[in-house]
Amino acid sequence: STVVELEKNTFKGCAELETAILPGIRKIGDRAFMNCAALKNVQFADGNRSPRFIDVTLDKAMFSDMYARISKCNQQALKDWLNLLIDTANVSAFLRCRKLHLDKSVFDEGFVEKGSIDKAWFDELYESSDDVVKDKAKLLISVGDLIDVALSDADGMVRFETAVDNKITKLFKDNKYDMFSVAPIVGYYFGRLTEIKAVKLIVSAVKNNLDKNLLRQRTRDLYA
Repeated sequence: STVVELEKNTFKGCAELETAILPGIRKIGDRAFMNCAALKNVQFADGNRSPRFIDVTLDKAMFSDMYARISKCNQQALKDWLNLLIDTANVSAFLRCRKLHLDKSVFDEGFVEKGSIDKAWFDELYESSDDVVKDKAKLLISVGDLIDVALSDADGMVRFETAVDNKITKLFKDNKYDMFSVAPIVGYYFGRLTEIKAVKLIVSAVKNNLDKNLLRQRTRDLYA
């Protein structure tokens, strides 16, 4: 029979593994490639895998590995950060799939476990109107305001992405003076990435004569 799933810890600790060829694999279990320091290439060898499938599979593996590592440490800021990443990834996929009128199975395939929003919430509202989704989202403390932004108008998803980055920045700014955690270090790193993103955006806007209002929509808050 054909193997379609890698069990958790399948290659964990295989320090010399450089290439993994996975014909027919549809699901990668938790920590399947943890501590595979030499791994450089993963191939889905049956030739029938779309780029989206590969993206979804690798994203799930990434979040699973992050959860396994962060859940073991006593760093609440990192746990809050990961929770926000998972929730916003699921919300973004949910909103985009609905906007494109895709079958719910597309969203189901990409759903990331371990977030604070139960999948039943998404299942219940997938066919609902934007107004109903916005109303139900008011009860979601972590991302309710982000959903409201995303569904505000035609450019909502652009502002949603900006608002997500701003919320992450605020999370680390609120913990920047906690010298007993890694939050200041992670916040500093994230802040530098945000600054680089801002510079690229401004340069691109100037070169392409981008409308200033659009530039404001895409400009992130800074960490400093």
